[in-house]
Amino acid sequence: MNDLVERLQIEQEVKADLSSDRAVQIFKEAVTRGYVHLTFVKTGTTLGIPMDKAASDVTGADLEKRQGRLKVVGNFVLNYNKVCFHGDVDLATGEGKGRLEYLGEFKPGDKATS
Repeated sequence: MNDLVERLQIEQEVKADLSSDRAVQIFKEAVTRGYVHLTFVKTGTTLGIPMDKAASDVTGADLEKRQGRLKVVGNFVLNYNKVCFHGDVDLATGEGKGRLEYLGEFKPGDKATS
């Protein structure tokens, strides 16, 4: 397992850039597309996360009013490791908690996401 993946398995602070009206609009469009960027505050690592529509939850999120919470779950490959991101973001602050779940090594011929 990659060192970064190992460190990001521990639940920690994550942040979405909601610093301006334009940033909120970009984040809203990203949620609509199902692909968001979140930053692990401790390491400064920003990850692009393809949202699993069945596991993620946008029903409590009102991006227009910047209220509620957005639950993000998504599988991807990071440093040749298959991982799943689990986390949530408070839309009023852009802050939340998140962690990676290690799913195994990515090998030639594997699908990048599943």
